[in-house]
Amino acid sequence: ERVEITKALKTAILLLVISCFLSTLTSNLNQQYLLRIVQGYSGGVLLISAQTFLFHEFSKKEQPFIQAFFAIGAVIAPATFIVGFNGLAIDGYTWELIYLATIPLGLMSLLILSFVDESKFKDIELRKFDFIGLILFTLFIFPSMYVLYQGNRYNWFDESHIVILTIVSVVFLIGFILWQILKADSLIETKIFKTNSFSFGVVVSLVAGAALFGSGA
Repeated sequence: ERVEITKALKTAILLLVISCFLSTLTSNLNQQYLLRIVQGYSGGVLLISAQTFLFHEFSKKEQPFIQAFFAIGAVIAPATFIVGFNGLAIDGYTWELIYLATIPLGLMSLLILSFVDESKFKDIELRKFDFIGLILFTLFIFPSMYVLYQGNRYNWFDESHIVILTIVSVVFLIGFILWQILKADSLIETKIFKTNSFSFGVVVSLVAGAALFGSGA
């Protein structure tokens, strides 16, 4: 690990709660966009930290049930009944309810984490964090997400800014991959892809994610 698990969890949850609360106070699209960036980053850190926490907290025998239960909340719920809840909130009540519903859950999670014995995680050796890798990945993911979400609106490559953002995304993706291969303490531990079961799991997750994304689009 590169940061302490419990600290990463608490920080991510706190940022998510604060950004969701701030989202209810403004209808400005630019401000909402910035807050969504914060929510996306904190949500990503939350998912990774939570799964790492579960791997450390539960035995190998308990992992299948724990990971399946985790997948229900992390993968299945956002693509199924959360979508229905959001539609119900917007049509029957107010769009702010989408963000407000996150706040009590986040505060409850922080309360539960306050009872966790953090001493068991103190012996975990922390590795140097790859900030350059994170910057390269960020510069790749933002333009690519814009192209994927807004490309159809502008008839894809008929618009020059879609073409430019695509080129930028590809350039930084190549830079990110090369950096991960050449750097010793890279952001992604590429050696784990040599494990067949892990590589297979990644492929299955990507296919399942694409299917869920397509069904909700």
